[in-house]
Amino acid sequence: MGAVAALLTAVVAGLTFLYQVGQSEPERATPPAAQSGKSAPATTSAAIPNTSADAPVWSNTLLFDNSGIDFDVTPPSNDDPGPEMDIYDGSSNQLVTFRASRKNVARWTDAGDPTASDCANLLQSYGVNTAKFDQNSRFCVRTGNDRLVLIKFLRPRDGAWEIHATVWNMLD
Repeated sequence: MGAVAALLTAVVAGLTFLYQVGQSEPERATPPAAQSGKSAPATTSAAIPNTSADAPVWSNTLLFDNSGIDFDVTPPSNDDPGPEMDIYDGSSNQLVTFRASRKNVARWTDAGDPTASDCANLLQSYGVNTAKFDQNSRFCVRTGNDRLVLIKFLRPRDGAWEIHATVWNMLD
């Protein structure tokens, strides 16, 4: 049963990757947020979390690989998350969102770490489906259940990447 689940996960991940190749991170200049030292401006079309209680629901390190991670559970799961995964390593250090039609990843380039509100604003303006990562890069991620996640790529480890993730619930 486990082998069938692993095979199904691999097939779905492969098909998702092929679909997303055409929707990868566009080549563009650094977003205005990184140039000005401020986060990207918000648009009025999407909900921004109320960050008066901007406390994370989880923050710690874990391994990131092509098996993916589900950030909609606490603590996040990278134990065969299957269709519930939010992101995975699509090969060659490529951060891929599992839901191909949503642009749920955005690189954070400002000094310091973003808040949940900063991540929400950045994702509204600069969200993509896939993005190349390297050591010390940081990304904001929106999950399938609209949680917000800050991911910091720390170092390669045991054929995967050690990351630090901070997870926030989307607040009204």
